[in-house]
Amino acid sequence: MSIGIVETVPQKKLTSGSILIDSVRVRLATGEVVNLEDFRDIDDWQIIDSSISSSNDRLGSSEISAKSDSSAIFTWSEGPPITMRGIYPSTNLKSISAIVNSDFLINTQYSLGDQLKLSVHGHRIDVVLRDKVRYFPTINPIEDDFIVVGLDSLIHRLNIGSLFGSTDPNEFWIDYEDGITNETKKGLKENLINDPPFPYGKLWDTESMLEINCVDPLVKAGWHAILVIVFGSSSRYLEPLGFLPVSS
Repeated sequence: MSIGIVETVPQKKLTSGSILIDSVRVRLATGEVVNLEDFRDIDDWQIIDSSISSSNDRLGSSEISAKSDSSAIFTWSEGPPITMRGIYPSTNLKSISAIVNSDFLINTQYSLGDQLKLSVHGHRIDVVLRDKVRYFPTINPIEDDFIVVGLDSLIHRLNIGSLFGSTDPNEFWIDYEDGITNETKKGLKENLINDPPFPYGKLWDTESMLEINCVDPLVKAGWHAILVIVFGSSSRYLEPLGFLPVSS
C-alpha cells in the first residue's frame, strides 16, 4: 500500500503542496469498514524516493484531525509529471543486493560493497554490489553491462510507486524435469506455440540453439566443400615434390 500525489498531465509540472492524512479505511464486501491506519505514529512510514525532487519531501505529524487526536502531514516540492510523490509503510527498507558483470566494475570504477541508485522503469532503486560474474544466461556481456537482483525485492520496490497496475517480469525460463522424453518436450513446445496460456513475444529453445552451434562446419558445408579443402591442403605439401631435369 502506498499513498501518493501525481500530476497526470504530461505537459504540466507537479506543483508543490501538502496534504493531511487522517486515516486509511477500507470497506469489505460485507459492508464492514476496517481502519488500516490511523497515523497516530508515523515511524513506520517512509517517503517514496521516486525522483531527485523527492529529497525535498517531508513527512510529519499534525494535531489537526477529524477525531482531534493526530494525523500525518505530507509536504512535497515541485517536480516532474507522471511521477508519484508520496509515502508507503516500511520499517526497514535495505538496499537490494546485486550481482554485476566484471566489465561493469571496470567501466564504472565501482567496487564490490559500493551502493548506488538505479533507475528501473523510471523508479529509483538503491542497490549494493555484492559479487561479480563474467556471464549470465540470455545476456551478452560484450554488448551490454548487466546487474542481477532478486525478482521479489525488485518488484516490491517498483510497485511502491507504480501508477498504472503493477510491474511484472518480461522474461522467464521453463525447466524440463529430469528423464523427460524428447517427444514430451516437443509436445510442450507445440502447446506453448499453438495454445499459449498467456501472450508472449518469442519462445527460445536452448537445446535447439545448442544443437545448431554444435554442428560440424565441414559436415554442414557438404562433401564438395570438404574435397576442395582437402585438395587445397594437399597441394601445399605436394608442391615441393616436383622434378628438376639434371644433365650429366
